[in-house]
Amino acid sequence: MSDEIEISVNGKKHSAWESCSVTLQLDAVADSFEMRYADRWLQDGESFPILEGDEVNVSVAGERVLSGYAEDFEAGYNKESAQLSCSGRSRTGDLLDCSDTYPAVIEQTMQQIAESLCEPFGIAVEVDPALLADAQFAEPLEQFQVELGETVGDALRRLARQRGVLLSCTPAGDLLITRAGTRRITEAAIRYGENVLSGSCSASTKERFSRYTVKGQMPGSDQWHGKQAATVNVTVDDDGAPRHRPTVMFADDGQGFEWCKKRATFERNQAAGRAERFTYTVQGWRTSPKPQKASALAIVDALGASSKQAPTGIWYPNALVTVQDGRFGVDGELLIASVTYAWSLVSGRVTTLELMSKEAFDVLVVPERKRKKRRKGGKDKLGAAIRDSLR
Repeated sequence: MSDEIEISVNGKKHSAWESCSVTLQLDAVADSFEMRYADRWLQDGESFPILEGDEVNVSVAGERVLSGYAEDFEAGYNKESAQLSCSGRSRTGDLLDCSDTYPAVIEQTMQQIAESLCEPFGIAVEVDPALLADAQFAEPLEQFQVELGETVGDALRRLARQRGVLLSCTPAGDLLITRAGTRRITEAAIRYGENVLSGSCSASTKERFSRYTVKGQMPGSDQWHGKQAATVNVTVDDDGAPRHRPTVMFADDGQGFEWCKKRATFERNQAAGRAERFTYTVQGWRTSPKPQKASALAIVDALGASSKQAPTGIWYPNALVTVQDGRFGVDGELLIASVTYAWSLVSGRVTTLELMSKEAFDVLVVPERKRKKRRKGGKDKLGAAIRDSLR
């Protein structure tokens, strides 16, 4: 099994890159790559090996990690050398850029709607096995409409918020519907003084508050009316906030106590999760020095079952990993939010991991807007009377 970054352009493998990096992100919809060419392409008088629009497949240590297209190409030269570079994204990058007109859909599941939107692009839709038994995810939406001018990616993200899921992509360049932390790395850990080449930590309290208050309204009834129904007020505290820092937000009309409580808890947990992020660089691309056999997956489903999206031995995003770093005071599990595999003549093979708390990727389920039912009386009856009078 190769320990190199292998790049296939229009079905033909190429090498002799001066540097190359591939970045996979949990919630980016499309992953990305960037490379610099060796200057021999100009000296030998050969044509450039990769141009914008070419189909590109990237493998790391024998594992395919990205399937997409070259999108940006730059070239420059002088009497002594040439500077050539290229970058691109997964096939799902088209979803982020393109918009079209689509009819409204009624009583379809999120997966069905996503498949319909992705099908014209030749992109399939995969669902994380952890979601297959989720009743909320499988529930059909009463209606869904892509807004005029809205990109397919934005429409899919809006759809994902209604079902509390995240959108990523597969190594084959297809859309992946998932949730954070559905897998766990069991055979490796990130430990200061052992496998860490460098580490950094960033922390901020700007978006973190000591008290989250959500105000809303809910429809009245015979038992719940007047001022009680008009105002719903829910408060959730964050004991980890450094000082008195309250914030107030308003829910959409018609949202009652339970949803306001979920919203307050979500805002607190996500802000706390995103308040700190850690970046570690480790040598190589594998979670262990030797390749793992398929019967001993390095990443397993957090519920105990293996996942078909799990790689067999390289670092990968959306996996929980143990971090032990006395310099930063970390001893516990964090979620790998992004992975960058890089190779250059100077640093060799390295992997950069960005880690955050799993709660940083919590998704609040946005209530679906219900269709307004046509009234049997009123304007309908009046309209019928007018039509009859004109006959």
